[in-house]
Amino acid sequence: MNLQQAAFSRRNFLKGAGAAAFATSFSTWFALRPVMAQDGTPASGVTAFARFNVGALQVTVIQDAVFPLETSILGANATVDDINAVLAANNQPVTGAVNATVNPVLVNTGSELILIDSGNGADAGGSLNNTLALLGVTPDSINRVVISHFHPDHINGLLAGGAAAFPNATIHFPQAEWDFMQATPADSPAAGLVTAATAALQPYLDADQVSYYAPEGEILPGIVAVPAPGHTPGHTAIRLESEGESVLNLIDTALSAVISLSRPDWYAAFDAVPELAAETRLALLTSAAADGARVMGYHFPFPGVGYVVAEDDAFSFVPAT
Repeated sequence: MNLQQAAFSRRNFLKGAGAAAFATSFSTWFALRPVMAQDGTPASGVTAFARFNVGALQVTVIQDAVFPLETSILGANATVDDINAVLAANNQPVTGAVNATVNPVLVNTGSELILIDSGNGADAGGSLNNTLALLGVTPDSINRVVISHFHPDHINGLLAGGAAAFPNATIHFPQAEWDFMQATPADSPAAGLVTAATAALQPYLDADQVSYYAPEGEILPGIVAVPAPGHTPGHTAIRLESEGESVLNLIDTALSAVISLSRPDWYAAFDAVPELAAETRLALLTSAAADGARVMGYHFPFPGVGYVVAEDDAFSFVPAT
């Protein structure tokens, strides 16, 4: 299966069962956990970063937060025993939860500073701004923020105290996500989530600082959209490429470096279209393993950079040294 075959029809999604699944499971989940960090105390105020190069691009992974994620959420179509068996087979503690990080990325192109997603936000305990300060990066020096999808832990960092956290930045937002948000009825179960996401964008909308990108192709020089639908309507993986080198940010295509790779057919409880999310995951992981591509996961153990290795009908993640 190639990425084109995994392409996603917004029209079919909006009028089909996928929209209902999204409205029910996704909005219910975030009504309970608005920043995906409410089941324990996230590591806030901690500054942590890892830096490497992709060709001429300087890439800095920033740990914004760490939180416990219930393992049952990562295998919504699996039994607890099956999930625990995967954890045990990978020498992971069987406690009912795994630690998940929030790993936004700062890209220095030499002429611009670009964020890939914005994390939980300082108002929800995110550490992105603390680490940027440590690195000598001021909020007004951020030129652009590329948003992969409209989940709170990716978009809420756009705000600080209700105002634009990055006042000089252009926000690059997936067109398919925006279309879905605009088509969501006011009485939809997803309306509250859409309202919150719109609020995060509002200061930039008011200032005409939002640009919308297509599901596939170059967003900015060296920053390429890779279609990864299913988790949300316009969920997008991001590939950084320069001078023949690259790294594919899987974003939320795989939420766990262990469970999501060991059982790519299992889907998360809040995947908008579960079957499509699983197909997308299989396609991206298969491609990454075959190409020996360097990848990173937004919720993988910090810094989440490494390689995908194919193992029969499953995969494993090997961290880069």
